[in-house]
Amino acid sequence: MIRESGISRRNLLKYLLALPAVAALPALASCNQMAQVSQLNIASGEDGGMYYQFASLLSKALVENAVAEQSQALNTQASAQNLSMLAGNKAELALVLADTVDQYRKSNQQKTDV
Repeated sequence: MIRESGISRRNLLKYLLALPAVAALPALASCNQMAQVSQLNIASGEDGGMYYQFASLLSKALVENAVAEQSQALNTQASAQNLSMLAGNKAELALVLADTVDQYRKSNQQKTDV
């Protein structure tokens, strides 16, 4: 069992989800040093939650790989707030559930159709 080896299933999933993003960072950083931005804040989720932990790892990797000069995971309530922060330029990146994005798009499309 996974539990017997000292690794929880939750931590294993967290690291497996983070692996592709972290693995791509050196390639992105080496593309062009001029592409570096000063700030990349990530609207993520509740402090201590999986999305917040993932965003914290990602922001650390962004800085370590010279993609951004500064980055931090922003503590939020959920995907809707993450989208709101992204749309309001209070975050440069956001972790969001797909159904929330669909709902957000539909509500904003209705506003522009009127």
